[in-house]
Amino acid sequence: MDAISELVGARRGTIAFFLLLERFVIAFAASVLAIAIHKIFYDSIFERFNLTSIDYAWRDYCIIIAIIILSSVLASIPFVISYARRSALKVLRK
Repeated sequence: MDAISELVGARRGTIAFFLLLERFVIAFAASVLAIAIHKIFYDSIFERFNLTSIDYAWRDYCIIIAIIILSSVLASIPFVISYARRSALKVLRK
């Protein structure tokens, strides 16, 4: 999709922004889903794995989401840079 967008006239900066935005949205959705599963099944499953008397606050979950999103976006920066250096035809062929 990115190569096609570039072939029809999208700028590389715009495509790089959308690639990073895509990683952000996927990481956010995955972390919210994981936290929801943890919150729902905490009493029945996860309480056995954690140390006793540890209660998670919403602040803890927000910190976890921020770390997941930050690490995901930072890990995808080399891919975005290598993508920006290739021509649209090379990306489309790959």
